Amino acid sequence: MTTLNRCTSCRAALRVEETGRQGCLACQQTAAQGLRDLSGRTGLYAALSGALAPSGPAVGPRTSGGASEPSLGCDARVLDLMSPTTGVHAVLLSWTVDWYRLMGLRLQDPRFETLCRTLAFHVDWAARQHPAWADFATELRRQVALCREVTGQADRRPTVGTCRRILPDRTECGGDLRYDPETVTTRCRACRTTAPVDWRAVRAAVTRTAA
Repeated sequence: MTTLNRCTSCRAALRVEETGRQGCLACQQTAAQGLRDLSGRTGLYAALSGALAPSGPAVGPRTSGGASEPSLGCDARVLDLMSPTTGVHAVLLSWTVDWYRLMGLRLQDPRFETLCRTLAFHVDWAARQHPAWADFATELRRQVALCREVTGQADRRPTVGTCRRILPDRTECGGDLRYDPETVTTRCRACRTTAPVDWRAVRAAVTRTAA
């Protein structure tokens, strides 16, 4: 059996304590945070219903007679994300069923909040040994990003600097350092390394975002 030395999701080199895992701890934490961001009464998924309001005149394409057909007048992306067959709920349901199948379990409660809690509870197991971890992590990031985009909820982790870590090939990483207020840490988006928090940089980034 080949021992993994890179995260299958972000491709960063695995640390000694991460050797053999499918996903690094940073990607695992990102996935867990994404599930928390989606869930709850004030979460991204709940906010989708408020994003259904039309952003402009509800006018569709013109017919052969010259008149305009009525339009739904809302963002089609929101409808896609709320679709019972292809939306966020369906994506998380599919992954939960898959994980349970591999663990020899059967899903009892397919409600959205339960799916988020279930995936978050087993995310360490998946990052350690699920063969499709990279696909899950990528799809989850995509769903979270789309929900943020259509609901207008920007990522609360500002960029506060540039990563100066020297990589194994002796080049400087150069990735964006982002501050996470929930974990009070600064992490590189590229190599996933954690850096000391520069509070002056954090304050400056927050000020720029608010301006």
